[in-house]
Amino acid sequence: MKKLISIILSLALVACMFAMNVGAALVVGDNDSNTALSAGDGATDIPANSSLSSDVTLTVGTVNHRYAVDVTFQTMAINAGDVTWNVTTAKYELANDVTATSWDITVVNYSDMAVTATAAITETNLK
Repeated sequence: MKKLISIILSLALVACMFAMNVGAALVVGDNDSNTALSAGDGATDIPANSSLSSDVTLTVGTVNHRYAVDVTFQTMAINAGDVTWNVTTAKYELANDVTATSWDITVVNYSDMAVTATAAITETNLK
């Protein structure tokens, strides 16, 4: 019984292979205007004296660049603790070490041009 079913399925598959050729009858731009297949496809044939391939030329005008950048950073707060004036050095002394403070700054560029981001921290004298 299994052999009979496998033979029937094999024959059905072979019949399906030949059925594919029946569906490929439409030719776009057919020269024969008497056939019903080419009557309404709207395509025309390539003229007899033209080339089947050629270069495609694209002319671009002025490119207008736009910059779009997201800059994300956390709240920049420094906890210096108590500030004491040192009369010997004539400078303020901080109770906490603020030199180890760091922040993450994220820059996302959505532009078609490169963007450079720099950060700088400068010391300000307290007066």
